[in-house]
Amino acid sequence: MEFLEDKEWWHKFNGYLLKLYNLSLLILLKNFGTGANGKSASRWAICGGIFYILLVGQPIWGSTEGEKKAESLVSPEFDGAAWERLSLEEKERNVLWKNKNHPDHCDPIIEYKEALQFFRKEKGDINPSEARARSLAFEISKGCLGGAKRFIKVCLLLKRSGVDHSRAIEYAVEFAKSDDETVENFFELFKKTYLGEYFDLDYTTALKISFELSKLFKGNRKQARLDFLEISQFCTSKDGMNLPVSKCAEISVIMTRLSQYYPDGIRSDFLKLYKALREDRRFGVSILTAVRIMNEVLPYGPTAPQTFLKSYEFAIDPSGLASGGMSAVKFAVQMAKGAVKKWPPPIYTPPKFPTPNPDIHSGYVMASEYKADGESNTLKMIANRLGLHE
Repeated sequence: MEFLEDKEWWHKFNGYLLKLYNLSLLILLKNFGTGANGKSASRWAICGGIFYILLVGQPIWGSTEGEKKAESLVSPEFDGAAWERLSLEEKERNVLWKNKNHPDHCDPIIEYKEALQFFRKEKGDINPSEARARSLAFEISKGCLGGAKRFIKVCLLLKRSGVDHSRAIEYAVEFAKSDDETVENFFELFKKTYLGEYFDLDYTTALKISFELSKLFKGNRKQARLDFLEISQFCTSKDGMNLPVSKCAEISVIMTRLSQYYPDGIRSDFLKLYKALREDRRFGVSILTAVRIMNEVLPYGPTAPQTFLKSYEFAIDPSGLASGGMSAVKFAVQMAKGAVKKWPPPIYTPPKFPTPNPDIHSGYVMASEYKADGESNTLKMIANRLGLHE
């Protein structure tokens, strides 16, 4: 009788019994006092009710307080207003403890063992003492699911790049406590900026850029990574902007910083606006002037580029402002800056947890309310060392 121990099966069976009893009640009400049919329906309803109470052990008219509490731990229901009143932490916590598949549930001993084994096998200066290895493994295990792999990936990358081993461990421990997207950002951006695939920058600059756009980045890190890679490639390409490497690095970083205001990243709006400024003869601006205009427009969020283009059309229209040249551009820039009520625009972060209604939690967080990822003392120290905190 193992199926009787299956709570999900028992819950479904309980529901079917209740539906059957409700159906018999409806028949009773419909046929009440109508002879044989009414008496038969009455007998069915009474017998069904007694059977339901004896089998399930609870009244038909509602759940007990204990069962209501248990039900709330399995499938909480919030209306829109109640869900919206919860803070981000409360929303995530509410789902976390009810879903064992949540990424914050893990088995830390697995991460501890993997990290400790790495230290014991790794040769060279990176090999700490046994006591130090155990202490580091404990810190790495706090990264939960995948923490050890994230640590190893970053540590080996920095070690092979010639970074001081103690610093490599220090940085890698912080990344172990983040998530896979954050590590992927750091890994890809550091390779592109330092190891010569795109920019071949000096170590300090490459580390600063990679750290800022991964560990310290506030928005959707995957979109930021794609923005940086695509804008960099377009900027350096002969078919694109064909600018010097140093200028492209500057443009790519500035644009990627704005990615946090765009749900799908900034690269699409960047390319559309650039091509409009360069290919539409009515603008007639140089590459660097186009970049300067984009630097003024794109910080004002995802509606700003379209507002700029519409405003420019109105400015040059004879029935509009009948303007032209840079005066029309200046007007369009002013209009674009009004595309958001408050500056900076709200930051878009992909939801880390499900919502009862996808429209309730849009993913936007006001910049003033955003909490940076993992504000540990070590993270602050690294950021200060790199000049990334004011």
